Amino acid sequence: NARAFSTRLEDGGQEFALDPDFEASTFEYEIVIGSLPVEALTWELTPVVGGRPTGFELIEGEDQDMFRLSVPGSPSDLWYNVTVIAQATNECDCNGHGECADPFDLDSTECKCYSGWTQESNCAEPDDSVSQLDDSDVAVVEITWRSNRVSSLLEIQEDFIAMCEAIEAADESAGLQVRRVNNCLMRALRNNAVEGAFPFQTEASFKTALVTLLAKVSSLQDRIIIDNDANLLAVSIEVLTNLDHYTAAKDAEPYYERWEAFVTAQDPRAMQTSFLWA
Repeated sequence: NARAFSTRLEDGGQEFALDPDFEASTFEYEIVIGSLPVEALTWELTPVVGGRPTGFELIEGEDQDMFRLSVPGSPSDLWYNVTVIAQATNECDCNGHGECADPFDLDSTECKCYSGWTQESNCAEPDDSVSQLDDSDVAVVEITWRSNRVSSLLEIQEDFIAMCEAIEAADESAGLQVRRVNNCLMRALRNNAVEGAFPFQTEASFKTALVTLLAKVSSLQDRIIIDNDANLLAVSIEVLTNLDHYTAAKDAEPYYERWEAFVTAQDPRAMQTSFLWA
């Protein structure tokens, strides 16, 4: 959830009330259920005119109903567009081997176990039918869409999610040895978007949403490539397999062929790569 307003920050900062009625200088921070504490809010400040501020500080008031926003060294005649972003995620006890099945449903504590751990035990007991290699010891497959292979990366938003879901749904007969999909970027973008905004229709709205998401979830930053002018060149999916990353090249060849066929069948614009068959 996000709210935006414009304000002029006087010397020493300016106080805002966490008021249930959203006005020019107040922010409603009710989301889903309950409320976020002041320290859970994140901010983006953009000067309307003049230079970019060197930083800002969020000072909690004496009670939970007030906070102070200030920009060190800000000239008093400079107005800012302020966007306040509040995103709550629930916490699930998955015994260190899973994640919340729906991180945006605060009522749910259901786990989605990583491959190799049983759902019945709430991810506490290993699945003897699956490789017990640690995540750091398995081969990774990256599936990438590059801007030079599509007219615009805008067009692959839903196809990107479809690829994640196809990999997650692949059964043993596909022979892909999937452990799990790591950081499905476009799915996170969809889940983080205002209802009805996804898929994004303009480059500007897509880029704004992406920048906002990456600021909040730093692990997703590895899933994009940008040039020196901040133009988006590529987006990718990371898939952990159950294959030992020291598998010999001759033994890895069949898996390369299966992955190549699978990805091409899903979307011929995408490319799959792995250290095993680099």
